[in-house]
Amino acid sequence: MKLEKSSSCCWMHLPEVTPEQLSPRVISASYWSWPQSLDTGLWEMSRGMSMILIVEGGVRYQAWDEHGGQLVGTAQAGQMLTLFSGRMRYAGLPDCRVHFYQTNIIPAPGKLAQGVPVLPEYGRLPHLANIGLAVPRVTALFERMIEALYASPPGWQLDTSAAALELLLITLLASGPSMPTPVRHFDTWEKLLARLDADPDPPSVRDLADECGLSTNHFIRMFRAYTGTTPKKYLLTRKLIKAHAMLIEGSAVNDVARRCGFTDPYYFSRVFKQYLGVPPSRSAELALDASALKPHMPINRHIRAAGTAECARYLGAAPRGE
Repeated sequence: MKLEKSSSCCWMHLPEVTPEQLSPRVISASYWSWPQSLDTGLWEMSRGMSMILIVEGGVRYQAWDEHGGQLVGTAQAGQMLTLFSGRMRYAGLPDCRVHFYQTNIIPAPGKLAQGVPVLPEYGRLPHLANIGLAVPRVTALFERMIEALYASPPGWQLDTSAAALELLLITLLASGPSMPTPVRHFDTWEKLLARLDADPDPPSVRDLADECGLSTNHFIRMFRAYTGTTPKKYLLTRKLIKAHAMLIEGSAVNDVARRCGFTDPYYFSRVFKQYLGVPPSRSAELALDASALKPHMPINRHIRAAGTAECARYLGAAPRGE
């Protein structure tokens, strides 16, 4: 990803949203673990803002507003990157895996949906803020939003809005004097789960135990203590979650079984019904809730609020050299 110098400041034309006007609505919340140098390609955000907390590693980013303003730079661990309406792309830094949270928020209704939150004496919400010692609190807010969107309990709209308000306040306050930044190093189990979630053909349990320097039995005991389930069941639930999504999209049962690593489609159908209560052919009837298949929420996850459309759309891979 080649970065050019910024031609002008982005989003200066957007209206300001005062604290009295703030009424945030969370559209989606995500957590991602990327391999090094992964590029998002080009995206366009039609409304609201995207707030991205880097918890490990870093990203390079580019953004363009509708008036030709351009913004480029690098966001590192402990920093909050906020991008508003327009086109954008970002990529992980070379030789560095990146872990980050992201949420898309509409700050206020009506014309202020395109606005920039502002705090008197601190100014407009900065596009890049050093969160400093507030990083643990901010990560807890992101997790709160993800869980609320995933489970959708009564009052989830109020819960996510309250979390978004606190997130905005912390970020606005961070635009003041510089704050020390703690660097979070993800532990071995989080990295292992991120790998299992991303790998289409994960290693055997014995190979995983060898990599961790543990006996197979000890590895299974520790894995269960961390996730609440065995490695075999964890991998199986990941496959079934993927299979359910593919079936909902209209893929054929035999094709789904093969793509999810089941060599025998009949065995796949039996397992699917055993865990979910219906055969794959009736998967459209199934509404997965927070407890159906989730012994441990996967590391990579993107949850959209019920009844809403995404704020951003994918425009395709960016041209080479950009």
